[in-house]
Amino acid sequence: MRPDDRDVFANEVRSIMNQHFHALRALIFVAKADRAFREAEKRLLALFFKRVAGHRMDTPELEAACMREVRKMPEPTSGQFRYSVRQLVDRLPDYRMAVCATARAMINTDKVPTDAEAEAFFHLIDKLQIDEAFTTPSPTPGER
Repeated sequence: MRPDDRDVFANEVRSIMNQHFHALRALIFVAKADRAFREAEKRLLALFFKRVAGHRMDTPELEAACMREVRKMPEPTSGQFRYSVRQLVDRLPDYRMAVCATARAMINTDKVPTDAEAEAFFHLIDKLQIDEAFTTPSPTPGER
């Protein structure tokens, strides 16, 4: 790859990451709310990212570079999670639904969701104004 091509490539990776940063950070928080980041949750995060950014990640190299950047993201604090959720409020309804559906799938990888996972999930659907019907059956700890 020529130096100019590397710059264009790096800029495209940065652009894609910036476009989806807050959704990725919110989902990482949900996934790690139980202090674990399981393989199934990582796959779900990758599927979400591919779904929302796949049209821009038009080569395997670009997709791999973006996923490397996702894996480098630090675990967000509760405050960073809440800030990222606020940044998602104005996104299109389909995008917000994809974030919430991914979060729900992540917490459903556990046999019994923890209180922290349920709290993060309900904060997400409340702030992103996802219809209550989406949460049925609710991921309440200990009721599975």
